[in-house]
Amino acid sequence: MKQYEIKTCGPKCRSHKHAIEIINLMTKTNDAHILISALLQCWNCQKIQDNFGRNLLHMAASCGRREVCEWLIDMKKTDLNLKTFENGWTAAHCACFYGNIDSLIALIKRGANLTKNDYDHLTPIEGLNLDKWIATRYQADLNDDLDVYSWGSNENYNLGVGHELKKPNAEMVEFFKKTNITITQIEMGKFHSVFLSKTGEVFTCGFGIDGRLGHDNEQTLVSPKQVEALKNEKIIQVDASRNNTYFLSSEGVLYSCGTNEFKQLGQPSVNKILVPKPISGGKKLKGKPIKQFACSRFHVVVVTTSNEVYTFGLNAGQLGHPNETVANAISYNNTICYVSEPRLITHLNEPDIDISLVACSDGSTLCLQPSKNLLHIFNDYKPRRLYYMKEVGSPFTKLKVIGGKLDHSVNPDLKWIQDLANPITIVGLTEKNYLYIWREQENCWKNLTWSKNKSFKIIDFDLNNQGIIFCTNHGSCYRADFKNYKKMTSSPTSLKDDVKPSLPTETLDVFRIPLVNRGVRVFCDLKANNFTALQYHPNTTMHMYPMEMKSILRNDMKLFLDESLLNRDFYDIELKFRDRIFYVHKFILLTRCPKLFNKQDLIVKNRIDLDQNISAKFPNNAIEIIINFIYTNECPKEVIKKILKSCKILNETSFIKFINDFKETFIDKFGFSEFKACFDPSNYTKILRELHVNSKDSNDEKLEVMSDFLYKMFDFKIYKSNTKRKAFKFPRESYQEFYDCKIILNNEQSIDCHKCILIARSDFFRNMLLGSWLESNSAVISLPFDADLMQIFIDYLYSDEILLDFIHAGTNYTTSLKSKSEKEIEILFNLYVLSDQLLMERLKNLCEFKLANLVSLKNVAEIFEFSVEYDAKQLKDFCMEFMSLNLTTLIDSKQLENVNLNRLADLSSFYKKYFSVIESRMITPYSDGLDVDKIDLVPSDLIFDKNFVDGNLNEIEEQWSRSKKIIPNRSDNKKELENFESPKEEPNVQIEQNIEIEEENNKNDESLKWEKVKKKKTRKISTKENEPSKTPVGLNPYQKPSPPGAFFNQNDLNKFNEEKKRNENQKKQEKEEWPSLLNAIESKVDREIKLPKSKLNKESKACSVVLNTPKSPNEPKVKEENKLTWGTTPTPTSSSSTFSLMDIINEEMKKVNLNKKEVKIPEIVKSPIQTNKTEQPKGWNLNQNNFTEKSSFSQIIEMEQKSKEQYNKLKNRPLNSIQLEEKAIQDLKMLYQVDQITDITITIELIDEVDTKSCLAPIWKKN
Repeated sequence: MKQYEIKTCGPKCRSHKHAIEIINLMTKTNDAHILISALLQCWNCQKIQDNFGRNLLHMAASCGRREVCEWLIDMKKTDLNLKTFENGWTAAHCACFYGNIDSLIALIKRGANLTKNDYDHLTPIEGLNLDKWIATRYQADLNDDLDVYSWGSNENYNLGVGHELKKPNAEMVEFFKKTNITITQIEMGKFHSVFLSKTGEVFTCGFGIDGRLGHDNEQTLVSPKQVEALKNEKIIQVDASRNNTYFLSSEGVLYSCGTNEFKQLGQPSVNKILVPKPISGGKKLKGKPIKQFACSRFHVVVVTTSNEVYTFGLNAGQLGHPNETVANAISYNNTICYVSEPRLITHLNEPDIDISLVACSDGSTLCLQPSKNLLHIFNDYKPRRLYYMKEVGSPFTKLKVIGGKLDHSVNPDLKWIQDLANPITIVGLTEKNYLYIWREQENCWKNLTWSKNKSFKIIDFDLNNQGIIFCTNHGSCYRADFKNYKKMTSSPTSLKDDVKPSLPTETLDVFRIPLVNRGVRVFCDLKANNFTALQYHPNTTMHMYPMEMKSILRNDMKLFLDESLLNRDFYDIELKFRDRIFYVHKFILLTRCPKLFNKQDLIVKNRIDLDQNISAKFPNNAIEIIINFIYTNECPKEVIKKILKSCKILNETSFIKFINDFKETFIDKFGFSEFKACFDPSNYTKILRELHVNSKDSNDEKLEVMSDFLYKMFDFKIYKSNTKRKAFKFPRESYQEFYDCKIILNNEQSIDCHKCILIARSDFFRNMLLGSWLESNSAVISLPFDADLMQIFIDYLYSDEILLDFIHAGTNYTTSLKSKSEKEIEILFNLYVLSDQLLMERLKNLCEFKLANLVSLKNVAEIFEFSVEYDAKQLKDFCMEFMSLNLTTLIDSKQLENVNLNRLADLSSFYKKYFSVIESRMITPYSDGLDVDKIDLVPSDLIFDKNFVDGNLNEIEEQWSRSKKIIPNRSDNKKELENFESPKEEPNVQIEQNIEIEEENNKNDESLKWEKVKKKKTRKISTKENEPSKTPVGLNPYQKPSPPGAFFNQNDLNKFNEEKKRNENQKKQEKEEWPSLLNAIESKVDREIKLPKSKLNKESKACSVVLNTPKSPNEPKVKEENKLTWGTTPTPTSSSSTFSLMDIINEEMKKVNLNKKEVKIPEIVKSPIQTNKTEQPKGWNLNQNNFTEKSSFSQIIEMEQKSKEQYNKLKNRPLNSIQLEEKAIQDLKMLYQVDQITDITITIELIDEVDTKSCLAPIWKKN
């Protein structure tokens, strides 16, 4: 990589240019190493933003650069919840919008707030739900398979979860899942709940006092139980009040049970009913079916099919009846107290009236008349009429009401009901999916709006005393509270006739309910303590189910039969038929043909003669067809054709005779009775007529037609018969006398089986039992497997199915720590691994298929990781589709936080492809900005080094706050060094104002890095046009600046200049003595020696002092190369244009030999950063001994390879390592007084290995 010029910034940098350049780079590459190296060029990369307010975390989340997101948060403490200017997105919004799931989970793990709203009033989770709905456009209804979820206090056991514990989050009611029951309606009272299934069954749970559950007892149930009394009735509607339950059958009969304290059961002469009974309709209701009803604590309202409305119960002003004495009512103080049987509301007794909806609360009754857009309210003995169409604009589809005033004077014992009085509140859902509210104290309809300017299309809701719970068309569920609602924002003032008057609004605080993201209907009790929701199944709309492979049992047995007949490797009985002998197996014969073969004969005999049992009419070679049927339950068409050809069946007559002879033996003797319908003459003569054999056809064509016909005769699909073909399998436990193999497992349990099945079905057992292994001659096999696992595997070999029923025997899952599905998943995991080890592809496929059917929201993450780990591709695709469709729920439940983030990257790719709307969203790489090839890579081991990332920054921030000086331009350090080395190139800088520079004289203070500048007046700097100043004010333009960590003074600079001049003179002298070779070597050294020698490593490298005494006074002095400065990075040469040093020297030696001149190669002058003669570095070993004739080619190649490796190490050295090395070298120079010693040459450098004979270990006092 080429060097990237470092930015000019400080710890408070807010440069838009830096942000734009790095953002542009982030769209070009996904290499986290390159991106983080670029981020390190800016001190304040965590806070810089572009013109749209996007910081680098926003862009990294958008582009799916998860490693960069993690680095920015962990190392730079970037604000996770910062919003952009353009759309108010946080980093989580960006990750959700572009489908980068792994980045989103990384943000969530680090504390991202998922409740932040953008400018469209959407949270990240709501955005995911919206994307799913846009992509699928799926709107669930009550005809789908729905799951029941419940949450709340569960004080009265009415959640149906099987225990009394509180449920703060929505969880599935497992009872309905296990029994495969689909619920369509739920009603919740204070003490119990009622569940209605799609098929009309009713289930109840909760407190059973007074018989409210309808189970003929008063027991408490923590799990739902079916109401047996209604088993023969199809119930279409249920409702529940505080102490009662009501059921409406499909025939229009209303059943009730519970207490009859207020005569609300419709039964005048009972106190309570334990089993649901029909209500007493009296003379007026008799024979009139009920189409709908509603109930409350004190009364019930019903509507007949003729739109007549009846009420009964406590008459405290809410029944719609006048306050007057009635003969059939029990009176207190000459007023009506109870109506014990249904009574018609005379106010609604109008011709052609239509009532579509009814609802009631403890103190009021509602009836909706859609034909007149009229809502009737009965309360306080007064009927009211509310016209709603003018304000609402569309008909209501659902109504709920709470509140109302009850007349407590009707009964002196009911004075407590006056405490229940509250203003009437009505909430209605319109056809346009909006909610409207009517409050008695305001007496006007208002449109319900939501806090944070959210907008919803609502498909269902329920009302309670605290607020509203509703679900939207996207499946999300929300709760809105009344306590902080804002009153109307506009009044219903009348406008012009052609303009609709503005409708007042009421704004409620709204909160999303987690884990309910597929909602269809919602329910709650009156006090908002318990909630339930119906959600469509997570598998709905899925189509990537694993494909179940076709059974291979027949194929395996066919191959086994062919090999047994030809090779005779393994058999236990001979089957003789006329002049032919077949080598077969006793267990298979007895299992398939128990009618023909006797078990005792098979035990004793080794050969059976079939001539005695088979008629002489039977074709000689047709026995092969029967043998194939015994082993495979079918016969290949090629075998049938071969048999017909050998029997010389060439016409219809001979073919029919062949069929009749074959039928007698095949069905009657061998016992294949299920094929009897196939050989019915009426069937095969008709088929034969259709497949008429032409006399002019050739013999091959005739055989082809007849063999095809006979093959089709064994196919049950072409016959209309009630006879079903038996499943083809071998029962392992049927004939235990023929066990010839015992498998001993690691827990000392054993399984008895048959070798013929093991060999036929498994290559593992085939090689073991037929190969040259010890097990081939033994009846006992020892295997290191679990007993249950191996039994499932062996049963699969016999039946070609996975049988798991036996693992549940004797297990009580109500007390077990594992559920039934969890145990099956664990077994299937182990079985898949075993089948993978034993190369059973069909068994692996069955495991994938069964695991896919067991996938749920709780275990999908575990199964997904398993599928990735063991390369179960179909199962992996199924899990990714499942997670994509239920992503919001998995995020709510934190299931994905346990998945490996690298595997979630695969999920992100799948998610983008699965939803086309997300796949189309992409950030086009910007054409401008930084070049990827020009980024200087920071070593990967330092990227996450906190000291490295924050070390220099903390030091500069401290100096910034102390002296408030401007940080020098770090990008110009290299240019300043060039100015220092070339005094002639002096920048043209003129200072017009006087500047007083106060310089500290303490040169021994090594902590001083920059001279202090004190100015009296404002400074004005004039420069040449288009030539900005590159030298900091207050510094000599020829003086080398001291970067942080360096220790330079003026004496060092003077000595450095003198040494440089001596090196230049020496260089000229060397060129005259050896011009050609030395020039080549010098050019090579000038290009490459700028790189530091090696990376500082405490374990492998050490500083050393090398003492070299000059051989003669004429020997040139030590050459000292220019040292690298802090803040600059060496520029490596291109590898394509670099030649090896050996090539250069060999070329020069050839020239010398051609000229036949004896030339002595002078000793290469060593610089302070080179090694001495005794210990040359690996990459620059110029010792003359290395070029003798004794050097082999392999040694030269090895030396070149080491040189390249050393160069690559030097190339990636970090800045802080260079600083540490130079500081150590400076300290050692001062310790050994290098500048004052003239009789010896002292070289201080870094070497890979310390030679104690030629090097001295560094010794200095540590502060």
